[in-house]
Amino acid sequence: MPVINALRSERNMLESGSRSDRIRKRRFPQLQISLSSILIMTSDVEIIGVSRSLLGLSLPVHWNFTYHQGMKNLHHHYDGLIFDMDGTLADTMPTHFVAWSRSMAEHGIELTEERFYALGGVPAHIIIDMLAAEQGKTVDARAVAEVKEALFLELLTDVQPVVPVKAIADFHREHIPMAVATGSLKWVAEKILKALGIREWFAAVVGADDVVRPKPAPETYLKAAQLIGVDPKRCHAFEDTELGMQAARDAGMKVVDINTLR
Repeated sequence: MPVINALRSERNMLESGSRSDRIRKRRFPQLQISLSSILIMTSDVEIIGVSRSLLGLSLPVHWNFTYHQGMKNLHHHYDGLIFDMDGTLADTMPTHFVAWSRSMAEHGIELTEERFYALGGVPAHIIIDMLAAEQGKTVDARAVAEVKEALFLELLTDVQPVVPVKAIADFHREHIPMAVATGSLKWVAEKILKALGIREWFAAVVGADDVVRPKPAPETYLKAAQLIGVDPKRCHAFEDTELGMQAARDAGMKVVDINTLR
């Protein structure tokens, strides 16, 4: 009963909490909670799970995340797996938003939290150019993006994985080639993956600076597939934003939404 009461308390906090909490609740609307696992349920998309910090739940470390059984033997149906990083493999989005807010404020540019999440996966300099044009500002987008990334890394003292996605990658790394396709700069992605202790799991990492047309264009996913030597149509992708999922679909891949975006 104490555990159930604690979970109810967490749910009440989300229902009456801050704007950030409400966004999290909207992204994870259906939770079936048991004492030993969290099952992510949905009727229209294939969901595999979410991290504890994104859910806003303080769960004991011995609890297990149970994900969709269809995720267990993907190597029987596909020849390669390709993962987004921010918000998919790494629980970095809240820290990214803090860095975005501070760096944009210095230039008088507004970026709401809702729009930040909607633009997930789009390279920073493209977002900055777009926001500056919309708000009548003139900035060096690439220079501002570099400052934003430096601040992000300064704030990112203890990066955590998105647990169920990491579990899927861990299960398949001995069975099937895998790559990371991210909207972050490659050096930033390399640093985060190494901090998570999973860099060696992936045969290739493709960043926004590795392609001419990054996300939401499909080029990042297409290059990742090429580097692991797999036909894009034989790849299975993992994403947490609609723009990222569209990039994977346009590359000809099946994609799993790790959230409950609808």
